[in-house]
Amino acid sequence: MPGEATTPARLGFASMGLVVLLGALALMRWLVSSQLPLSEDEAYYTAWSLTPDWGYWTKPPLIAWVIGAFREVLGPTVDAVRAVPAVAFFLSSLVFHRLMHDLGAPARMALVATLLFATMPLVSFYGLIATTDGLLMLCWLLAMRSAWLALEGAPRQWLFTGLWVGLGLLSKYSMVVFLGSLGLALLQPRWRAHWRSPWLYVGAGVAALIFAPNLWWNWTQGSPTLHHTAQISGGGIAYGWHWSSLLEFWLAQWAITGVVLMLGFVLWLKRKPWQNAPAVAWVLTACVPLMLVISVQALSTRAHANWAAPALVGVVFGGAWWLEQGRRVAWLNVALGLHVAFMAALYGYDPLAQRLNIRPSVFTDPFWTLRSWPHLNQAVVNTWWTQASEVPRTEWRIASEDRGILAQVQATLNLPAGNAMGWVIRGVADNHFDQRFPLPSQPAQPVLLITRQSASTVKAQFAHAQPAQHVIIRRIPDAPLDVQFWWLKP
Repeated sequence: MPGEATTPARLGFASMGLVVLLGALALMRWLVSSQLPLSEDEAYYTAWSLTPDWGYWTKPPLIAWVIGAFREVLGPTVDAVRAVPAVAFFLSSLVFHRLMHDLGAPARMALVATLLFATMPLVSFYGLIATTDGLLMLCWLLAMRSAWLALEGAPRQWLFTGLWVGLGLLSKYSMVVFLGSLGLALLQPRWRAHWRSPWLYVGAGVAALIFAPNLWWNWTQGSPTLHHTAQISGGGIAYGWHWSSLLEFWLAQWAITGVVLMLGFVLWLKRKPWQNAPAVAWVLTACVPLMLVISVQALSTRAHANWAAPALVGVVFGGAWWLEQGRRVAWLNVALGLHVAFMAALYGYDPLAQRLNIRPSVFTDPFWTLRSWPHLNQAVVNTWWTQASEVPRTEWRIASEDRGILAQVQATLNLPAGNAMGWVIRGVADNHFDQRFPLPSQPAQPVLLITRQSASTVKAQFAHAQPAQHVIIRRIPDAPLDVQFWWLKP
């Protein structure tokens, strides 16, 4: 990749300006997201963070560890949870920029590519919500950078590659595809000599050492995380040729990347840029396999758009190359303009919807899944205050068969670990609460049961259950939240 004449002072000034801009973007995301209720998954991860462990029911532990750390520093608030994605994507953008320089990109192209990365729709949306994808993206980029440095003559960087791969596996199991990408890179003649480097195997040992406790946890707990990963991969859909699912997944990649940026990537690929360009070969080797794996999954069963998120690093790299190196200024302005327009519409949705009189629904509100939870939490508070006011909040106990309800109430009301209990209806644990804190058949203290089950089902297991109130929340009219409160008293 050709360089360009840039003085150190000018490069340092531009880099400092980029850091300030990315920091301002992260602060804006944090301020916007702090006004939104926690999602079901965020509340679930927060519940996990109350009991630090090497694994949890549906995901590896890193997301819970990070949320727990932020809550320790910033307090047990929504602000603390939402600082996680803001910081994760801020760091990811910085690492992306550093990676571009390491790959030999000219300073202007590195700047353009970083701006496109930091503002693409995927990052704008997931920069608001604490998910495993934000941490996976950061670990993937760090692993890409250290592996590139190792491949190009700094073999001790394999140690750091092992560190980032290990942490990536503790974030999301799809990090395992990165190991396949490394294997493909090491098969190329330019890099085959690394098979003889002891540092490569030491790095592999570091990754294995970091990931091993999670495997051991799964082994001793009946492999709930591995089973869940296999379950959501299939999604209850029979294996076969699901061409419509594949098409939907591919179209989603265009949407979450940005149409112009993805088009630029496709046109860039037509030029076969990997020929005699090791940096390009590494980017494609590190990113394309994940896209292919998830595409195969979409074809055989189903796949969500975000499952191939780290692969979009390669898309941004190629799209930015086509836009910047071809001096396609108009197209670049359109790409950035569309990214910013999407971000502005998303972050300013509430005042915009109010001004345009948009009726909230699952089709018109991007945050519709979050809207009903504050009303449910308030109903829980009112019920305890009016019927058990003598019980301090730290001793409130709730139960449900629904992990989302338990997680939301516990995270928002800051109930201690163990005060949210899983009602194991069918005798088989189905979530973290069922596994760690099952509801006893005869509670020793008052418990507020929040359930969607019928009265006959409740009475069949708790003969002395007393109905408290029927709560129907119609914040989103076409997706109401309908639950019954019951008192279970000794």
